[in-house]
Amino acid sequence: MGMTRMDFFDRLRVGLPTRKHHIPEWDKEITIRGLSAGQRDQYELMLKDMRDEGELAGTRALLVAMCVVDDEGNRIFKDSDADELNGLPAMIMDPIFDMAARLSGLLRADLEQIEKNSEPVQTVS
Repeated sequence: MGMTRMDFFDRLRVGLPTRKHHIPEWDKEITIRGLSAGQRDQYELMLKDMRDEGELAGTRALLVAMCVVDDEGNRIFKDSDADELNGLPAMIMDPIFDMAARLSGLLRADLEQIEKNSEPVQTVS
């Protein structure tokens, strides 16, 4: 039997995928949560706006800002913090970004497509 409308809504109550990530250089642990469908749309629109303005620096930091949460699931960063996060060492930012992208169903090819704005974005199946 297929899923019903209520089955979908029951899945919403479970929440978004979340993982802990240890940053060995700081000996700290953070929580990374994947984007909802609406948040992903917002992220993609923000990337499009950045591309239209000719400024793609900070696309990784923006996703990190949107996905790092506290123990209660509240975002730690605002979108405007992306500029400052962009100054983090790549060896710290890259694993956080990679996990955020994975939890959000984004692949590198998806991000390249968004940046090029040429074809519809493929989703992870």
